[in-house]
Amino acid sequence: MRIVINGLFVIPNQVGGSETYLRGLIDGLSKVDARNEYILCLGSDAAATFRPPDNHWRILASPVRSARRPLRLSFEQLWLPMVAAKLGADLIHSAGYTAPLISTARRVASILDMNYKRHPEDLSVAERCVYSILIPLVPAQPGQLSARFDEHHTDLETTLASKLARWAKDNFNSLA
Repeated sequence: MRIVINGLFVIPNQVGGSETYLRGLIDGLSKVDARNEYILCLGSDAAATFRPPDNHWRILASPVRSARRPLRLSFEQLWLPMVAAKLGADLIHSAGYTAPLISTARRVASILDMNYKRHPEDLSVAERCVYSILIPLVPAQPGQLSARFDEHHTDLETTLASKLARWAKDNFNSLA
């Protein structure tokens, strides 16, 4: 199985326990799994702080820095699913709260806490809004979100889906 691990959220030494969790996950998986292939996707500012633990792992740096959160979230929704498709990934494991909402690969996410709700003062208004929208959508089962788009779409969703599909088609070969 080919598994993409979404570490795009990592801003080295700034995201606390979620970075510790990701590093522990990588270490633990490398000790117990010698069968699957892992691609760790990180922001360009975090990639140099990680090393593949063995030959079943590789690191892929995104073209954007994780510290640029709005851009990082956009890349998580657009670039990451395209990379996963191009690499033939079976699964995307997002290790830090948010995940691609639409992908050809199955998706799973680690939602490590509910601090965006419990401590809203730690986030900007924009971050609170984005996380309040994205995090509840992350647990959707594969196909559930696309079925929702197909059956109950609004004009905005139709436009967004159309633009996303067009952008993905135009940029598929140049992103991975």
